Parts: sequence; structure tokens; C-alpha cells
Amino acid sequence: MIKLTQSRVVFTDNPHSYHLGDKELKGVTSILSKHIFTEKYFGVSEEVLNAAAERGSRIHENCRAYDVVGFVACDEVQAYADIKRSMGLVTIANEYTVSDEENVASKIDCVMAYEGEDEVILVDYKTTSHFDIEYLSWQLSIYKYLFELQNPGVKVKGLMGIWLPLSKYGKPKAEFIAEKPQSEIKKLLKADAEGSLYAPPPSNIPPEVIMLQERCLDTLVRLKEVEEESKKLHETLLAAMEMYDVKKWETDKFSCTRTLPTEQERFDSKKFKEEHPDMAEKYTKKVKVKGSVRITIKK
Repeated sequence: MIKLTQSRVVFTDNPHSYHLGDKELKGVTSILSKHIFTEKYFGVSEEVLNAAAERGSRIHENCRAYDVVGFVACDEVQAYADIKRSMGLVTIANEYTVSDEENVASKIDCVMAYEGEDEVILVDYKTTSHFDIEYLSWQLSIYKYLFELQNPGVKVKGLMGIWLPLSKYGKPKAEFIAEKPQSEIKKLLKADAEGSLYAPPPSNIPPEVIMLQERCLDTLVRLKEVEEESKKLHETLLAAMEMYDVKKWETDKFSCTRTLPTEQERFDSKKFKEEHPDMAEKYTKKVKVKGSVRITIKK
């Protein structure tokens, strides 16, 4: 049985703060905002941020309620329940406070484990429009550092983000998150405690570009899912139209036309260049092509 050490830090919800005796400790969010993600919400209106924060808090509470009493309050919680069930995860603790009991403290959304195992997975829920992997990597890596300080006898098996967005932004999912080197986490927390700015290791990619890459990756993954779903729908519609032997279905919002099988003639330019290189060169012209970015999703 996994037994966790309870921190002496006291959390106050309104205002959001952590105290150890008379001393107020810093939260992980404020540290990351100061040192690494300084422009994460630049240009986003206060109204939008407040609405997002309110929705996020509500879903966090509903997920915790599901873990405690099994109540499914909304679609996002149903997705959360499905993810846990499909992965064989059980909850060890919700809103678990971790701290170095000197400078920093935070609450981990959920500490989980695979059923029957004695290693834990540290989980953070995200309800934002973008599933920010880079931010999660820093956030959860700090959580791991603090968790292991507080629980030296408990091994952390992995870090996980669970994304529960509005349906227009994508489908809920759980993803294991790569850990930042603990040496960098210690440097970050030391710099913050000393009142200096953390200097990240040299990189040819600026932090804001890394964040942009993550957003591009997330969009491409969602696009691929939509394209695959669209392909299946087209195949299903074609089968239905063939079964009913119709060429067109139309409503006030929808038109679907079946194209019958046929043959096409296509010019084999590769073979033509191989067999008639001089003629191919004569009829080839150069055109300017606008620069672009090629993005490859790595498995």
C-alpha cells in the first residue's frame, strides 16, 4: 500500500497562497511565469482568462468528486473516468500538497498508480484550448522534485498530463510527459530563492518558438484525427449510396453526390524525362516557389 507524507504547509484558497507558519511560500505557477513562461498569456483579455480559470476550477473539482464518490458531473469528467479505466489507473491522492518546506509549495492535481503497483504517476489536468507539453514538462518536473523530497521512499514512475478541453479544441487525452533534468529544476528553484533570474541551458531554439512548435504539433495531431474520421464517413456514405443505388442525396444543409468508378489517363512525366530528356528540358520552365516550413511529427 502506498503511503504518502503529508506536508506541514497550509493552503489558503482565497487568496490562493501557501504558508508554513508565518512564512508565505511561492507557488510553482508564479515561479514558471517569472522565469520561463513570461509571455504565456500575452494578448489574452482578462475576461477570457477569468472564464477559462472558472471552467478549469469547476472541472478540477468535478474530477476530484468523481475520484471520491464516483459522481460524473459532466462530459469532461466522463472522459476523465474513461481514461482512468482504459489505462488501469487508480487514485492515491487528490490535490496533494508538496513542498521543500522552505521556499516553494504547490498542489499536485492527482497522484495515481497502476492497480497493484507501488510506484506513482504524478498527474496534472489541463482544460485549456492548447495542450502545452513544454509547460507541463517544467511544471510536473518541479512537482516530482518536491514529491521525492517529501516522500523519499516512494518512486515516481512517470509524469502525465490529462487534457479535458472544450470539444471544439480537440478530444480529451492522457499523455506521458518527458521530465526536465533535475539539475535544471534545482537551478531554477535556487535562482528564484536567491532573487535572481534562472538562466536556461543554451539552445538554438527560443522558448517562445518551442511553445509555438508545441501548438503546431497539437494542431497537426487534431487535423490528422479529423482527416481520418472524415475518410471513414466518406466510405460509409459511399457504401450506403451504393446499397440504395442513388447518385445524390440533398437537404437544405447537405449535398452528397456519388461519383461512379471510371478510368483516367495521366501523363507519366518521370518516364518521359527518362526516355526524352532533351524534349523534356525544352518544355520545362522554372517558377518561383514561396518559402515554407515543413513539420514532421516524430513518434
